[in-house]
Amino acid sequence: MKNSLVLGDFYRILETDQISPTKMSVKISLNPEHPIYKGHFPNVPIAPGVCLIQMIKEVLMHIQDAKLLLEEGDNIRFLAIVNPYLTPEVFIDYDFLPSGSALKVVTALIRWEGVSYLRFKGKFRQVD
Repeated sequence: MKNSLVLGDFYRILETDQISPTKMSVKISLNPEHPIYKGHFPNVPIAPGVCLIQMIKEVLMHIQDAKLLLEEGDNIRFLAIVNPYLTPEVFIDYDFLPSGSALKVVTALIRWEGVSYLRFKGKFRQVD
């Protein structure tokens, strides 16, 4: 995957597993040398929540080959801190819920080895 416009080389997609038409799991490698960690926080780096949400959106855009706009974050829970030195890889599990509108209803879970880091439920709109 080419670097994102927003996050640069913050992460890289390693593999994608389409489990069913409505479920997918994506393995991500985090770049612990990314400049964002120097300011958040220098001696104990953590992935900023806004970057994790952006990563959920960008990976979804890449997988679906569509430009998306986050319309609504219904339920976002930060459950644990992501330190890229301690957790250099994560999975993002996606569930796509039926929707009667132009919005894609998506739930996502960022996890690794039995630890859940972020739960997300939101709505995305495809843009041209």
